[in-house]
Amino acid sequence: MRAAALILPLLLAAAPALAGPEGAAIDAGDATLRYPVTKRLDLVEDHFGVKVADPYRWLENDLRADPAVRDWVDRENSLTRRYLDDLPGRDALKGRIQALLSHGRFTVPRKAGGRYFYGYNRGLENQTPLYVREGLTGPQRLLLDPNGWAKDGASALAEWVPSPDGRTLAYAVQEAGSDWRTLQLIDVDSGKPLDDRVQWVKFSQIAWDGRAEGFFYSRFAAPQDGEAYQSANQNQQLYYHRVGTDQAQDQLIYDTPDRPALSHQAQVTSDGRWLLISSFQGIDPRRELHVAELTGGPVKPRLLVKGPAHDWRLIGSRGASLYFLTDDHAAHMAPVHYSATDSR
Repeated sequence: MRAAALILPLLLAAAPALAGPEGAAIDAGDATLRYPVTKRLDLVEDHFGVKVADPYRWLENDLRADPAVRDWVDRENSLTRRYLDDLPGRDALKGRIQALLSHGRFTVPRKAGGRYFYGYNRGLENQTPLYVREGLTGPQRLLLDPNGWAKDGASALAEWVPSPDGRTLAYAVQEAGSDWRTLQLIDVDSGKPLDDRVQWVKFSQIAWDGRAEGFFYSRFAAPQDGEAYQSANQNQQLYYHRVGTDQAQDQLIYDTPDRPALSHQAQVTSDGRWLLISSFQGIDPRRELHVAELTGGPVKPRLLVKGPAHDWRLIGSRGASLYFLTDDHAAHMAPVHYSATDSR
């Protein structure tokens, strides 16, 4: 399995630093562990009257685009690699871990249109490929293998959701561990990718409409040059993308410019009839809910539950009845029922 430099932050934090105006050399108590000098910026910002120094801001740049960051990572990895490779018993430990992991592992399957979609890792693959089969007894067929997407293994398969009829799969590509996603589509019958590309997606669910004509997703405005990994997560918007169209034609469904800190995520009931929009701030479980009936015409969300004041989790629907778990007047959560045609 591909080794990654996972312990660098720990080593850096544990070792005493000797700082100078141009950088810091760290001595971990071993003459062979002499860390490379790290450039320090003379950068101090004023945040609400507090002076905050950020001398290592330059290390936040993408190493694939910034040669200085790439060089720093290479030198740090080289040092770490030399230390790890000399540890006694390493080969025996590595062999034992590989033996324990060298077995097939399945993810929980998802059924759509008579097909089953699931991840299957043969044991030592860095990333888990995605497979599909027709019914329970059909042959297993490879649909997506992220292991071949990038030579450095930095491109990963993140979220994925099949359309209700099982004919199209929407999936998210994640680059270098970033929160940003690019949504793409693949035709399940042929296994061929479609031309659709949906960018600047972050902290989003993928919610297909009941007709399998398109899906709802959450995105931010395209950041300015150089700000992709530094801009604040403000003014998230909920959009609808129709299969086969350019992202520029996507329809804005819901946003809250007067409350820019709120995030918005979409869910569609299993019958494809209702769109539920949950609005919340950060990791706070409290939600505000809007609902819209998906008739094939314009999507018109309207308030269902004012908030964010309580936790609301959709657990099912029947007709116009929506069922939730909530902590509203129930400290340990309780199931409740609302009509999608009512508001509170």
